Amino acid sequence: MKFYRLILFLLFLVKIAFAGEVNQWKRYPVISVLKIKIPPFIDGIVDKREWFSAAKISYLLNYYTGVKTEDKTFIYIAYDDEKFYVAFQFERPKNALMPRADIMEKDKGPAQDDVFEMLLDVEHKHSRCFNFGGNVKGYFWDGIGKPGVDKSWNGNWQYKARMTDFGWEGEISIPFKDFGIETPQIGTVWGADFVRNEKTPLDRLAVWSYRGKNRHKFYNFGHLIFSGETISFSIDEMNFFMIFLKQISEFQTFLPMIKK
Repeated sequence: MKFYRLILFLLFLVKIAFAGEVNQWKRYPVISVLKIKIPPFIDGIVDKREWFSAAKISYLLNYYTGVKTEDKTFIYIAYDDEKFYVAFQFERPKNALMPRADIMEKDKGPAQDDVFEMLLDVEHKHSRCFNFGGNVKGYFWDGIGKPGVDKSWNGNWQYKARMTDFGWEGEISIPFKDFGIETPQIGTVWGADFVRNEKTPLDRLAVWSYRGKNRHKFYNFGHLIFSGETISFSIDEMNFFMIFLKQISEFQTFLPMIKK
């Protein structure tokens, strides 16, 4: 049974690899988001045990140059039947570990604060995106970007953040219903970008999807592909599958000889 599940899973990967714009992987960053059984507790502490099954982004690009940033960055993404989850960890220079956080009121950012931002095109129509941003003190703003941000929309976000010995980190969750959608089906694609918008100790704007001068062009977002729950296979099953593929390859090589 697991062997057939492996076949179906590989066929699914082939399907999403050629699904519309997602096949343009050389231009857009793409990541598969897994469905988790136990949701993380949103307390601002990014526990590896809670986020073990989450998709992980381990780099961001300088917004101005497109070059990978030096400071370590980790972003974790997951979902369940009800909510979408994101966590982040931002390394900062040792002489400037404390991010700037002057905002003490909702929907007043980003001003001059050091913030994490998230842009989600859940309809993947390139016409608008849901926007979220938050600072280390747990204050945040949200809205709908068109591309200017309409802050009259408010989502039921859970957001907690804290300082660490390497910089700062935070966790976020929001119900899918707040976006006006149902739980994403397997193969659903969202446009997305994740942003380090930090101004101390100097301008440190970094993004997941390099957008060049078209910062507000939603078609330049990266792609999140919802992939369902994880599938595990034994080594024996994988070996059997590799032998199966080898036999197919050998048969295809031998077939022209038969036709002759």
